[in-house]
Amino acid sequence: MKSLKIIISILVLVIALYSFAVAATENSTSEVEYSADMIFVSDQISQRGKLYYTPLKERREYTMKGMKQVMIIRRDKGKVWILMPDVGMYMERPLNNQNVPGDMSNVVIEESKPLGKELVNGVMTTKYKLIMTMPGQGKVGGFFWKTKDGITVKMFVVSKFKDGIREDKARMKMELKNLKLSRQPSSLFEIPPGYNRMPMGMPGMGRPF
Repeated sequence: MKSLKIIISILVLVIALYSFAVAATENSTSEVEYSADMIFVSDQISQRGKLYYTPLKERREYTMKGMKQVMIIRRDKGKVWILMPDVGMYMERPLNNQNVPGDMSNVVIEESKPLGKELVNGVMTTKYKLIMTMPGQGKVGGFFWKTKDGITVKMFVVSKFKDGIREDKARMKMELKNLKLSRQPSSLFEIPPGYNRMPMGMPGMGRPF
């Protein structure tokens, strides 16, 4: 279960950073629907996944430590579902919880400015510099590349978080490739029939940082 806790923590952190970038730069949310291949690299892992997006719903698929993981973000319901297809189980968390993506209430934007146009994986973007702090928790700073439709297709960030007396630093890079603007099937954003909900006391449900 320790590996599962690590997997869930990484998933939540990745999506949280992505959400911060979306909320802190101009064209804050994309009103288009799209899918893309996602590449994520950090100090600990390197992986590929799939992203499906609509303005109120997201689905992110990964394989981590040999286990397939799916995160469904339902902004229309205020919920996040983390699916584990290998065992037919899922976890549910509130979207307004400070430990899941979507909550910007404790984030202070220190700097956010455009740096110019840049071509990323065949898509024209605007590059931004962004520095954010979360009082009592830590700081995130880096660069984000967004399309005219508000899609973040690349980000490189350095984070520094405090956990009691310990301080953790991490570098993370995310890119989208094969970006396709198209309507996404509603079934992608639902819990499949037959899945059982994991009890709240199971590992992975605590603070992700």
